[in-house]
Amino acid sequence: MSETKETKTFTKRMITKVIVFVVLFFILLHTIMGVFRIDDYSIYSRENGFKQERENTLDAVFIGASPVFSFYEAPLAWRDYGISVFTYSFPSLQPWAVKYRVIEARKTQKDSLYIISLNTFKRDLFTVQVMHRNLDYMPWSLNKVRLFATLVQKGNFSPAKTMEFLFPIIQFHSRWSTMTSKEFVHPVDGLKGAYPHNPFLREHLDATGMAVITDKRAEVPAEQRDALIDLMDYLEKENIRTLFVTSPQIYDEETAAQMNTLNDMVRERGFDCLDLDGKWEDMDIQMDTDIHDENHTNIHGAIKFTKYLSEYLISNYGFTDKRGLPGWESWDESYDKFLYYMSPYTTDFERDHARRDYLLEKPESVKASIAEGAVRLTWQEVKDAEGYVIYRKGGYLGEERDLVFIAEVPKGLLSFDDTVLTPGETYRLPSYLSVTKARKRSMGNSIRKQLR
Repeated sequence: MSETKETKTFTKRMITKVIVFVVLFFILLHTIMGVFRIDDYSIYSRENGFKQERENTLDAVFIGASPVFSFYEAPLAWRDYGISVFTYSFPSLQPWAVKYRVIEARKTQKDSLYIISLNTFKRDLFTVQVMHRNLDYMPWSLNKVRLFATLVQKGNFSPAKTMEFLFPIIQFHSRWSTMTSKEFVHPVDGLKGAYPHNPFLREHLDATGMAVITDKRAEVPAEQRDALIDLMDYLEKENIRTLFVTSPQIYDEETAAQMNTLNDMVRERGFDCLDLDGKWEDMDIQMDTDIHDENHTNIHGAIKFTKYLSEYLISNYGFTDKRGLPGWESWDESYDKFLYYMSPYTTDFERDHARRDYLLEKPESVKASIAEGAVRLTWQEVKDAEGYVIYRKGGYLGEERDLVFIAEVPKGLLSFDDTVLTPGETYRLPSYLSVTKARKRSMGNSIRKQLR
């Protein structure tokens, strides 16, 4: 009898030790996985920054791939309108992952408006990098397990690759040489999902004449179509307030026609839908200066898109101004932080909400000449002008696509000497000049003329 008790006691101790070992093992494994995964801490910051928001306080959660955080900058919307729209978006977000991101967000923001980027459904990639971006930084839960199972099944991955997605250390075990302290500290940038990536701030693509606009419809590939239907079924079942938004991008005709079909699918199901495809002029986005690449605006275009969508949300969903209220201090801080990143590449005129509504016109007879140690710009006065804004393209930061703010010239002056020059360097004489005129209408039109 005594031996039986001792045996039972020994068995319980062993079971307890095994349980403790397994728990400690998985805690250690989770810590290691937090280091050895895809090196993209903007994803981490967005994921964990979202979790830090107070429960049920966000006006809206904007979900989608990179066209979300490159077009819409939450700190700017807060500063100008006092609305809280968190861009809970991720590069290369897979269409099948959108539903699981909504589920994840609703754990803390159940009452928000959910804005879904339809651009996310224009392609369906199952590369290894896309899988890691979708999975590595999402906290483990039943929701993540379901997302993992869905993506692995849809992507038809081998058992070896499946293990890599479960344990990223298999792929990233050799990252010791590139590690920094942030790998272990995991800072959150506090930017509410905004995107201060350097090329996005300083580069541009002259996309004049590149955009395709069509009324045609084309069949959407089965995976994208089925993923959208699956998402709409969930949104309908849970009775979630939803707005689908299509950001303007540069497509070929086939893709543009498919985007029309995606918008039709959403409308036919009765969801709110804002299709801005091809509506560049409505937002005052200039094709020669405000585009980063075929899929994204740069900071100049983002300022304008953010203004347009924010005013649409206020008009249609009744969002109220929360600036100055207790508990919203982190949103004030988000603008200060974002301003730090964007101010070297933007003008006071661009960043000022009231002044951005001014009408801009191109000056006539702009001339460039070499002065002593400077490039001198001269131009004729524009009637009612309140000032002039000068940019330089290329040469300044060593990149052909750079579009960099140089100066604002006050009213009455009709020349500017650019003295920030390096002997021996070749400069394109000069670049861009805009004119700030008296306020004309609520939605202005901005024209920048390239100087030859």
